Amino acid sequence: MKFKLTSIIVGAIAIAVAATPLSAKADDTTSGTGSVVTQQSPHSPYAQLNLTQQQQDQIAQIKSNTRAQISQVLTSEQQNQLQAATSAGQKQWTAFKSLNLSNEQKDQIKQIRELSRQQIDALLSPAQQQQLRASHRRHSPFAGLNLSQQQQDQIAQIRSSTRSQIQQVLTSEQQNQLQATIQAGQKPRAAFQSLNLSDQQKNQIKQLWQSARQQMKAVLTPEQRQQIQARIQQRQVQPTPNQ
Repeated sequence: MKFKLTSIIVGAIAIAVAATPLSAKADDTTSGTGSVVTQQSPHSPYAQLNLTQQQQDQIAQIKSNTRAQISQVLTSEQQNQLQAATSAGQKQWTAFKSLNLSNEQKDQIKQIRELSRQQIDALLSPAQQQQLRASHRRHSPFAGLNLSQQQQDQIAQIRSSTRSQIQQVLTSEQQNQLQATIQAGQKPRAAFQSLNLSDQQKNQIKQLWQSARQQMKAVLTPEQRQQIQARIQQRQVQPTPNQ
């Protein structure tokens, strides 16, 4: 059976290209006033950190400030549009995508989120920071493969090289759009599909992905390749949430 890593490599590289902050994005919804509101869900990266009440209160305050600042970046029309879209059941990333944010707005929101990330990271103990990083690693496409340190280093280098090459293919506007859509919750593959890539860009990125796939495949042992192949087959037979 032919081994394929495409779907896994696409997700891994897309997330790297988007450079999503380490401390995962807030779970954003909208309030009745149209402001962006943060909700803690059971799937929040902070849910398993055993935060003290003081930490929870401080993080809540940071998130409150962050949503207020992001709300100020949006025009009244965009706030109303965002509220209407999410109230109608539209996913958050799709709603944000429909706002047609200007490059200036995207940059402002990026800076606001980065500052929020830094403030929240500063509240966490070293052990909690390590636990948060471990949580992100568990969601890695290569989680559970028991990669050696050498394999991890090799894969990291492949990702870094591929990331740089893909960024050179994308325009500045496309890079900003990719980051904004992934930070808003869109899956990496869908985020790339929304960039309106030219045929030339598609071919270039396809070649880069194929090269990365082959390089990463060469790093893995036959047993590790079989583990990934088994995951792919399992995903193919699992029903989607809407089924």
